[in-house]
Amino acid sequence: MMLSLGNTISSYRRQLKMSQEKLASLVGVSSTAVSKWERNVSVPDIDMLCHLADIFEISVDRLLGRNYLTE
Repeated sequence: MMLSLGNTISSYRRQLKMSQEKLASLVGVSSTAVSKWERNVSVPDIDMLCHLADIFEISVDRLLGRNYLTE
């Protein structure tokens, strides 16, 4: 099953026991922006994807749900 980007961000954030506010602070956006990502209302800017992947210690491919490329 392929998760949406928002679900993936939410899942990894929760695994790290991190609040939306903390993630927002780390990437320099508002907690409202993170909430919108997680609800699939909007998506992070493309330049934000590498930063999110670094925080979650995963590849951008995995963040985008392309797990088969990194396994």
